[in-house]
Amino acid sequence: MKGLLALAVLFLALSGCVPATAILASSTASDVLEMKKVNCMTQYGFMPEFEYGWVDDVDPMHQTPTKRSALTRAYVKRVSRDSHAGRNGIAPGDDILKINDREIFVGETALNTIIGMDGAEFTRMTLRNKAGEIYSVDFGAGAVRSAQ
Repeated sequence: MKGLLALAVLFLALSGCVPATAILASSTASDVLEMKKVNCMTQYGFMPEFEYGWVDDVDPMHQTPTKRSALTRAYVKRVSRDSHAGRNGIAPGDDILKINDREIFVGETALNTIIGMDGAEFTRMTLRNKAGEIYSVDFGAGAVRSAQ
């Protein structure tokens, strides 16, 4: 379980919610993960949540069926109404589909998902609301919401 938390922490660091150097300051992965979620809330006005489950896989050494932990859903858990996220319609329960136009691959490991981020600055997020509408929110200067 600590491995999954560490991967989620790394994902958040690469998505720009907290500088990667903050990872080194914490004693446990769960502490770092919670700190990063709180920083996303204070810096951008939303708190992400990551759910993990088990998917079928094949053990590469023995070529036998096995299970591996994988990301099953990334979504917005909480939004501050007076924040940029809140003013642009991001709502609790909205699925996070992309960060900086890089897809979050449900079913993949968190590590495979974050490799594509390559430390890029967090500037844009694409989401799907409960009605199934896909929209993007920019977090740079003059940022706005746009429909997809």
